[in-house]
Order: sequence, then structure tokens, then C-alpha cells
Amino acid sequence: MAKSKRNLSSSYLKFVKEKTGEICVNCGVSEKIEYHHIVPLSLGGKERVSNIVPLCEKCHKAAHYGRHILHYREGNRGGRPSRATDEYAFEVFDLFASGKIGKKKCVELIGLSKSTHITDMAQYKKYLDVRGIEYIKNKIDLLGVNGVLKNGANVGTVKYKDGTIKTIIYNDDGANDIDYKIKSNVKIC
Repeated sequence: MAKSKRNLSSSYLKFVKEKTGEICVNCGVSEKIEYHHIVPLSLGGKERVSNIVPLCEKCHKAAHYGRHILHYREGNRGGRPSRATDEYAFEVFDLFASGKIGKKKCVELIGLSKSTHITDMAQYKKYLDVRGIEYIKNKIDLLGVNGVLKNGANVGTVKYKDGTIKTIIYNDDGANDIDYKIKSNVKIC
């Protein structure tokens, strides 16, 4: 049952749930949902559905006490969690490792924010471990914004745990449909 620090009538709380849902807008969980006023009533916020969002207990606490959500999460580095299954994420990482897509397309396909560092993702770390890979250096996006991304170009390396190093060659089969904004006045060395 959703909690509210204010005593809202049960009919109004039901109305709020119908309009806003019962999933935390910050982290996506559906347990221990509370309803948060975006603009606090004490600062002139209105008791309107447009001023209320569902938050889990931990995200709600973080919002009120001005702490970063990481302060309240055990073992979670933060960020929006991936909703992709490991199987699907591995397929996307295979495209990334084979030179068909860059980081931008990778996070887009998995459904993450553009600022996500895939190297911090648990699924990516699991992928590297399962595939026996030490690291992947994929420069597709860098070369794209510098205007030198061409089919067949060397775009990085994959180093395996056994010491084998494989060159990543860009294979433009249409999967990397990112529209790169080319930087001007950039020297390519």
C-alpha cells in the first residue's frame, strides 16, 4: 500500500494512483511507493496531481533530505537500471564488439540514458567475463563526430583474457544509424 505523510482521503489517493501510476519515476521499482510533491506545499506547491509523482521509499527519502540516491542504495552505483535481459544485452554488446555499432547506439538499444558509461554496467561486466574479454576499445562514435568513419576502417580493439588482441573493423550494415554532428576544426592524428 502506498504511503503518504499527509492524510489524503482514500478517494483522492486512489485518483492520484490512477493518474500517476505506482512505479517509482526515479528508479523504476514498484515496491514501497510513496507520493511526493514536486513543489512542496510549504513552498507554495499545490495539492494537484500535476504536482505529485510516485517515488519508492528510498528515492523519496533522497528527494527530501537532499542526499544523492546512492547514499540510500546498497550495492547499487546508481543510474537508470537496464530493462534489457542479459540475452538481449549480450546481443547488443556483440554488435558493439564486432564494429557494427558504437556506444551511442549500444545504450540506445539497451534503453539507457545517453550519459551511461557501459563499462560501469553489471551486464557489460558479466558479458566481458562470459566472453573471456579483458576490454573493448570501440572508437566508432569518436570517428563519427570527426567525420572519418568509413566502412572497413579500424575502429578499435578487443583484448581477450588469454592475451589475444583482435582489431575491430567498422562493418556498416545499417545497425549504427546514429546521425553524427561532425566537429569542425578538429585535427585527426
